[in-house]
Amino acid sequence: MPLSSPGVSGPYHYSERDARCGVDDEERVWPLDSLDLLDKLGTPVWLAIACSYSASTSPGGFQNTVRPIYQNAACKRSLGSFRSPGDIKLRLNSQTLPEKQNRRDLYKQLSPGTVHRSCVQTQSLLSPVFDGLPEDQRHLTLLQQVLKVETSPGLVETCQLNQVEQVASEESARLAAMHHVGPIHTFMFSHTGRLLMANKRGRERYVHLNNGADICLLDLFQQGVYTDMHTTPEAAFEQAMHHIFVQKEEVHRFAMPNTSRKHPHKARWTLFEMWPIDDPVTGQPAMLTKLYNVTQQKQMEAELQTQKEALARQLQQLEEQKQQLEHYNATIQEEKDSLLQQNTSLTERLEAVVTEKRPSHQFDGQTPIDKTLDLLQNLIMGRTPDNEETVALFHLLSQANVDLRQPVSLEQQLMEDNDMDADVGLAMVQLLKGNTSRSPPPPTSSSSSGGIELPSSPSALQEMYSRSRARRSSMVSTSSINSEASLDVELEFGMTACITLQVERMLQDAERNWQFNMFKFAEETNGNQLSVLTFHYIKTSGLCSRFALNEAKLSRFLCRIERGYLNNPYHSSLHVASVVQMMHMIMHHGGLLRRRVFDELMMLACYIAAAIHDFEHGGVNNDFLIQTRDRLAVTYNDISPLENHHLAAAARLMSEPKYRFTDGLSRADHRTLRTAVIEQVLGTDMKKHFNILSRFQNTFQRRDTTSSRSSSMELPEDIPHRVPPRHSIDTRHNTSSRHSIDISRAHSVRPPGAAAGQASQLARGSTSSSDNSVWDNVSEENKGIIRQVALKCADIGHLAATPDVHKRWAYLLEEEFFLQGDREKQLGMSVSPLMDRQNKGGITRSQLSFFSIVGIPLFKSMTDIFEETRPMLQGVMENYKAWEKDAAMASTPVASPRP
Repeated sequence: MPLSSPGVSGPYHYSERDARCGVDDEERVWPLDSLDLLDKLGTPVWLAIACSYSASTSPGGFQNTVRPIYQNAACKRSLGSFRSPGDIKLRLNSQTLPEKQNRRDLYKQLSPGTVHRSCVQTQSLLSPVFDGLPEDQRHLTLLQQVLKVETSPGLVETCQLNQVEQVASEESARLAAMHHVGPIHTFMFSHTGRLLMANKRGRERYVHLNNGADICLLDLFQQGVYTDMHTTPEAAFEQAMHHIFVQKEEVHRFAMPNTSRKHPHKARWTLFEMWPIDDPVTGQPAMLTKLYNVTQQKQMEAELQTQKEALARQLQQLEEQKQQLEHYNATIQEEKDSLLQQNTSLTERLEAVVTEKRPSHQFDGQTPIDKTLDLLQNLIMGRTPDNEETVALFHLLSQANVDLRQPVSLEQQLMEDNDMDADVGLAMVQLLKGNTSRSPPPPTSSSSSGGIELPSSPSALQEMYSRSRARRSSMVSTSSINSEASLDVELEFGMTACITLQVERMLQDAERNWQFNMFKFAEETNGNQLSVLTFHYIKTSGLCSRFALNEAKLSRFLCRIERGYLNNPYHSSLHVASVVQMMHMIMHHGGLLRRRVFDELMMLACYIAAAIHDFEHGGVNNDFLIQTRDRLAVTYNDISPLENHHLAAAARLMSEPKYRFTDGLSRADHRTLRTAVIEQVLGTDMKKHFNILSRFQNTFQRRDTTSSRSSSMELPEDIPHRVPPRHSIDTRHNTSSRHSIDISRAHSVRPPGAAAGQASQLARGSTSSSDNSVWDNVSEENKGIIRQVALKCADIGHLAATPDVHKRWAYLLEEEFFLQGDREKQLGMSVSPLMDRQNKGGITRSQLSFFSIVGIPLFKSMTDIFEETRPMLQGVMENYKAWEKDAAMASTPVASPRP
């Protein structure tokens, strides 16, 4: 470095002591007066600052210049004094673009803390700065360094320190120029073909030419073997000179045939590549030349291609191994998640056992079938049943009117529950069992039934729409519908027109969100939420292509189905869309499809059943239709009149050619599809709740009690015994509530006479939920029970919604019940329990009872078998605790204030 050269000393000299103290060139600031020490050096040294100034004639409005600040005595002797700032600006502005580019490139190579050695052209880089530069001195080797100098008190500037190392020779100047353009060049020839410079490899390769004397470009061309009489070395030489120096091409190539030195009998090709350049010594036009062995290059390219293909194969193998590892990692992660879920479940059950507190009243949800199976299970396990309970079960089964799939003494249990008031008990009886004790309304002259009439034709449906409150303000008014054809066209248009970017984003969310907000989705789709969502699910699930469904007819059918839902507060297309969405989540994210519980045809059945399960619902319940001797009740013999009508009306619609989208199904598949839809929709009648839940629990949740002591008695082989544990989720955080329950006891699972320890052992059996092969052997009849339970969970899926959304649904259902109560008053009937708006609080008073008796046992039973549905149960428990908190804060068991 210039500042650490031997012989220079002084207070600012960069010494070994400075290095030990941690002072380096990047941090050191040199006072300008201390640079006089550089006069002791015998080589020229100067400092300059690269800067810019405003120039309106320059691109960008600025022009680069150099401001010299110091030079030593040797520099003045060799190069002369600094020119004036104005003269420097003028000379720099008059330089050519290549000269300016060379200067910029030189500055870019400098960085703090490093010394850069370069061979520069003196005339282009130094003559604008110095006034005494010798004309015959064309190249210098410079050592350059960046320093920080205090040019004036308090002003520190970054400067460029330049030291002349030596005067470059012509040979080094040309080598530097060749290397600057590119290191691949071998020769430099003048514009006459005379050799100016050759690198070491070029000299060694062609030293045998001209007996060791310098060669010319023509000598290289004469090494070829020209078979074409029109092509000679001289002609090739002249052509190359013309292309480079006359036409001034950027590069000229010429392929020359010759013989191999190692194998004279073999021919090879040599490729000339020539580029124009200015001789850095004379400034005259010159030529850079490189010779390639094309044959050897092609062989190398072939070898490289072979190696490339081999590497590609290795890369493919590595990619396959990577995919296998990812698959193994995914499998391990699934097993890990499963173990974590089991660990969580075991922890919850353990906490429930340790902190067990029994509520004041325990609803017994066991049916006679349940009690009988528990008795038999105790006998198989070698336990002695309790005599009193055995005799009581004997008398129970001996009764002629006993319902084997209904909880024992259901009505008595509900009415004698001290945690419910009388109206809540009656409401639960009417919901789960039905109530025929109320007197029917007096007959009227206008109707033989005195009840409501649901539409039996399109014209009647349109008339009912005109009486209903408008809910699709953005769509065409139903009063303008004059024909069924125009209705279909306008419905399909409304479905298509509502698809926006926001709707597409919400559809993506609806595919994976257990607490999807259907109210917001309905606003975005202008009331077409059911048709848009159901079509999206069926289409993206691949069912249209799998079963060759007619998409146009499917769209038309779904729009017509949606139009068939009246503007009831609760039983509307909004509720049905939420049921479809929850059904989708249970199938795709609840483990049913992943474990192959049912196939694609049953998936289609689940979507259709969910979409039509409340079709043309009149806003009143089955008891109202039966009590008023409505046409539907008479038609279906008082057996699930609403559910039967939903199915029949939808089936009649689907049988019409313009709605028949299932023509691609075989006759057998069509029959299977229809049977599955019927079973699921009929299962939504709450009168069948305990029947279905009992069959589900006994089929999939009862332990396999076969043992060596009872080898002759076996459970059905198609049932996946190894039952998942009954997870205990404790809700006893608010012990002040009379309804506080442990959902592990929401339905009794203890066999009659079994001790607590035996009961806990009975609940610990676990099915490996990840073993999909277990489900392959389950009969279609038993899989049908799963589909029924899945739709029942989806039908009351708002229990698992976020608390604000769930309460909104609860108040809508309460308003619909109040409307039925208003009709009952108009007909002179006694008002159904919790349906009189004059009384304080409606069905919201019964939420704790509905959760503990119906909701929690249903969702818990589903979670026991399909652990992936746990988010539903967690949402249900969150809402249960919210109602429990409201009940504890209220002085009387009434609903919390409406939002």
